[in-house]
Amino acid sequence: MPQLPAAAHLMLTNSQALAVPETPSEPYEHIARDILGAIRLGMLAPGARLPAMAALAERYEVAVSTVHRAVDLLKQQDLVTASRGVPATVATEADLMPRSSTTQE
Repeated sequence: MPQLPAAAHLMLTNSQALAVPETPSEPYEHIARDILGAIRLGMLAPGARLPAMAALAERYEVAVSTVHRAVDLLKQQDLVTASRGVPATVATEADLMPRSSTTQE
């Protein structure tokens, strides 16, 4: 992933800034900022798969757990969807919609 601009303040619909620092001090923050930049620039469109965790770990020369931490940070901000055994993807509007519960009476 190319180096992206430091502007990592993306505003959410509820006007809260993302918790991805402009000047990352930890490797996972740097990775999260780069992925966020790719999303903001349209390099990763809604629904697009993120590169494999192992590939990102190799690219950034970090442990896979560090990449997982970066993805978890973006997941907490509802920017990506990820679950065990399923590739991480950029969130879509449908991912942000509340799920209706189907209960039987």
